[in-house]
Amino acid sequence: MPPTFNDPSGDGDNIRARVSQAASLRRSRATANRESSLADNGGDGHNLCNGDDIVFDHPDRPFIGSYSKGLDHNTVTGEVAYGNYRTLLFGLTNADRLPDGQTETRVDEFDTILEPALGTLRPSFRELLSAVAADPSAATAFPELQRYLGGTLNLPPTNGLLSLLQAQVNEGGAEAQVPAFRRQLTVQQGIAGPVIDKATGESGFRLVLENPLASNSFGLSGQDSHGIRVFRFHPDRTVDLFDFPPPPRFREPAELAEMAELYWMALLRDVPFTYYDDEENNPSDKGKALVTDALNDLNTNFSRYFQQPAHGGLGTDIALSGRQLFRGFTRGDRVGPYVSQFLIRPVPMGRVTLDPRLRTAAAREDLGGDPAFETDSGGQERRGQDYLIEFEDWLQRQNGFIGRAAINNVANPAFDRELRLLRTGRDGGEYVHADIVFQEFMHACFILFTPPDKRAASIPCTPCESPEPQEQESPSCPPPTPVGPSRLLDELDPGTVALPTAGGLFDPKVVLARDNPYSPRTDPYTSPGVQEGFVTLGAHDVKSMLGEVGKRALQAVWYQKWSLHRRLRPEELGGRIHVHISEEQGAQNRYTDRWSNEAFRRLQAGVLAENTPNRIPDSTGGSFLLPMAFPEACPMHPAYGQGHGTVAGACATLLKAFVNDEAALSEIMFVDPESQEEQQAFFAVEPDPTGRRLRRYTKEDANHLTIGGEIDKLASNEALFRNHAGVHWRSDYTYSLLLGQAVALSYLADVVNTYTENVTFSLRTFEDYRVGVFKTLNGKLEDSIRILDLPRPGSPELSGIYNPDYTSL
Repeated sequence: MPPTFNDPSGDGDNIRARVSQAASLRRSRATANRESSLADNGGDGHNLCNGDDIVFDHPDRPFIGSYSKGLDHNTVTGEVAYGNYRTLLFGLTNADRLPDGQTETRVDEFDTILEPALGTLRPSFRELLSAVAADPSAATAFPELQRYLGGTLNLPPTNGLLSLLQAQVNEGGAEAQVPAFRRQLTVQQGIAGPVIDKATGESGFRLVLENPLASNSFGLSGQDSHGIRVFRFHPDRTVDLFDFPPPPRFREPAELAEMAELYWMALLRDVPFTYYDDEENNPSDKGKALVTDALNDLNTNFSRYFQQPAHGGLGTDIALSGRQLFRGFTRGDRVGPYVSQFLIRPVPMGRVTLDPRLRTAAAREDLGGDPAFETDSGGQERRGQDYLIEFEDWLQRQNGFIGRAAINNVANPAFDRELRLLRTGRDGGEYVHADIVFQEFMHACFILFTPPDKRAASIPCTPCESPEPQEQESPSCPPPTPVGPSRLLDELDPGTVALPTAGGLFDPKVVLARDNPYSPRTDPYTSPGVQEGFVTLGAHDVKSMLGEVGKRALQAVWYQKWSLHRRLRPEELGGRIHVHISEEQGAQNRYTDRWSNEAFRRLQAGVLAENTPNRIPDSTGGSFLLPMAFPEACPMHPAYGQGHGTVAGACATLLKAFVNDEAALSEIMFVDPESQEEQQAFFAVEPDPTGRRLRRYTKEDANHLTIGGEIDKLASNEALFRNHAGVHWRSDYTYSLLLGQAVALSYLADVVNTYTENVTFSLRTFEDYRVGVFKTLNGKLEDSIRILDLPRPGSPELSGIYNPDYTSL
């Protein structure tokens, strides 16, 4: 089993020694995880990763279950070149490259290792190769290149670069003048620059790997990011910890079951969420048919998997309905509209109010929405544009090539001409396309900790006054126009029906956590007191912690991504499926002996059925690739765990600890400072199908929305919107929420001991256990986290979430 990092303590702690110890640990863990991935770690039958790296570690169908985007790929099968993936592993472990005493991996050293294995070629590197070809002795001065030529790697020359070098190098030649070559070989990390696609020779931009060296980072306080384990809560009120579970294997049915859901998410990307369970009011027959077909397929071909609560269902024997379609597994996900209230309300930030409408991608016009369209340079409207539905485009992205600028690996889609509220999967995907991963919870925090205000009439601007009398109004002086928050509220809710108040929702009697000593609920006989929380146990406290716990969550999940699992992205499996079926690729039935053939048969009979309306080949012009919402498609890092999901899990857990998470939002009241009249400050709302207005949500559960339930839903939205875009799997979402929850609970177990106040944090977990985080002197995590209450009646039964079954359909 990989070693663990024992957090040193005491007066003799030396930071430099600790850094050295941690660096050594990271290298040994990376190597151990690679070599023992199939071992029974700890004797409990639980493996640290799913072992696909080992199963497919051979030149025949190499590493087909692992993430390889950005490396050089075979132009027929789309599989990564065998030696190139081995090069990536070498760069990640890097165990034998650091000289004695060196504790850091230089960015340019890692880049130098990976450069020849990539699917794109920098012009400067091409010039270097030309120079080496002209003077082969020059290559002997590059230790970095020698590793590829029979040195420490012993890799087969699987791409043209290595073949060229191996053929040209004369190991006994004289040294050459190489400083210029070395400068050209060193690749600076940063914004993607001009490159050449090896497969086509086309000039464009490189999609660069997302921070793989961060997988070896660590903190000097709190739980070590490599040692975070998931909490497991039991009905007997005991708590233990277990390793982050591995994702489904390439050969397991769950891999294809989750792919079926992603195909349907892509097909329904432009159907408004409100029509998932309200087909009667959807004006689009095609939109209605898509919802019906998706439910029939998932309930018929993958019923065992998708009827489980952890995968969106209500129970093993209860069929999915439109009410549960594509929803998360928490109790809050089952109540109210699909989108959390905290994503669609105006966000008060001091004297600034943020508009919840976003610049989103243009939607299709035939599925029930009401889009406006941006036009391309030829004047053609671009509606509901999806990407990577042709194999050539797909292969370019696998090689890390894109024909347009993609700053920070993000390329803009075809935008709608209007700003829209979140009302479709395409909108949700675009929201999380370029967000700061904890911003959703910062916005929720501003809403919850800003008091409501009277909704005033729109304020007209003062007309400009001309110094000289004029016969007619100056054209530079516009008519009076409403400005400020009132104008925004009038645009979102013209009739003052959905948003009865301005500002936020902070009613201290309702919102503050019951355990907060500054809460009016703490002592109703003496409230209000003489002080309030600010630096500690106030709004500034929780807001500053959101970014900190988000960083810890990213460190924890980046270790899981790069050092341990390296799970392939959905777009990569889409390529495998296309190659397996399509005659054009000349590799039909290539994976018959590599995955679950019964699951694949069901996939072909359902969402991949040919010559059938509302199926993938019908919607993609005949290909079986997964339509992607982003031009660059999936991010440049492995799928499991999910960065957004882990941060969402951590931030949601932290925020719930500071609020009264079981309180109903409908209890929040506003007292008019002039009339002293009390009125309800909150009504449940949802976007209308056009995304232009908010309207009252009036179904039977409208008054059942709770603060904690909407925070949990917010976490699911942030994570599952990435799935709607096609870049993540359902199991990425599920277990990353639990990983993030563990990060936050571990953090709170440390933080609670730093308060002068007598405080205990308590909250409902995603599994609906009420847990308390107590001060403890012995520092043992399990003693600090205790179960206070069992899941409430009506909560999803999630005991199986700790031991996922990926073999059932």
